Amino acid sequence: MIKKNIYFGICFVLLFCFCFRLPAGQLKLIKQVSLDDLGILKPTLLKVHLGNTYIYDEAAMSFFIINNEFKVIKKFGRSGMGPGEYRMPLVFGFLNNRLWVRDAYDKMIWYNLAGEFSEEKIQPKKLCLVMEYIDADQYFLLDNQIELNRDRIDSLIYVTGPEKIKLIEIKVPFQLSVDLEKKISFLFAASKNACYVVPSDKRYYIRRFDIAKKVFAGEIEKKNSRRIKYNGKEIAEFNEKKKKMLESTPYLQQFTIKFPELKPAVKQIYSDEMDRLYIILPTIQEGKYSLELYDKTLKYLDGCLVPATASNLFFPTSGSIYLVNFEEKEEIYWLQVYSFLSR
Repeated sequence: MIKKNIYFGICFVLLFCFCFRLPAGQLKLIKQVSLDDLGILKPTLLKVHLGNTYIYDEAAMSFFIINNEFKVIKKFGRSGMGPGEYRMPLVFGFLNNRLWVRDAYDKMIWYNLAGEFSEEKIQPKKLCLVMEYIDADQYFLLDNQIELNRDRIDSLIYVTGPEKIKLIEIKVPFQLSVDLEKKISFLFAASKNACYVVPSDKRYYIRRFDIAKKVFAGEIEKKNSRRIKYNGKEIAEFNEKKKKMLESTPYLQQFTIKFPELKPAVKQIYSDEMDRLYIILPTIQEGKYSLELYDKTLKYLDGCLVPATASNLFFPTSGSIYLVNFEEKEEIYWLQVYSFLSR
């Protein structure tokens, strides 16, 4: 009887590990620096290019270039409406040895890699938002359209020369509610050869678009994945954020702002220059999220845990993972570099 129970126990553990893929890898901290020491108080955008780290600081309304030794080598950009100035940077990236910034107020600004202003182009208000460049003739656009009944249509479009391919289109029904966190109704991550898309936050389902073939080729789906409820601390933080927002924006008082009961099935996704896919799941263990790593064929490679406070400022490269981690007790942002150690 005892042997039988041990046998069934072993089978249950193996089945559990197979179905839920417990993280077996780990992140090893290589180096870190306090962003306070670099003069960065509120980092909101992060990317790494040619060994340098680029961070946008919302408090200073400026970009910082940080070298491999974690020294600030340049601070550039400023708030305003003049040439080379912006009011609210939404996204930035790199193309042909230049840095581009898409401002929320109809402007695309270009700098060289040293942060020196090059040129700017005023974009019509109804023009789609450039989210990522593959090269000068290939890029991804985000489009938001409001229908007559006030429903919103969110679309992701791949542009290659004169051709436009709509990768996803989601209708968001109009309702008297405002989501304080979510800007669009789906997630995506683009690399040189592929674009990964999470069509809905309600289920674990990810599709891979092959850029060369211009077709969807491969997907990952967990049909029995369960979404997690927000805890009391997270709800309290939401209510505090809601209170501040209503005080600063009285217009929103006419809306009923609701907090979702369940977390999204997938928190965020990223890809690196090797077309590998990084999936961050909102399953908290010891104050950390689960990270799953897949290769370009969507074969599962490994998993580990990452700081929960770093899910939105996270940049993977072929050899390292750069992230900004917020330490709540001391209220300090840390720029950290990790290596991924597989099992």
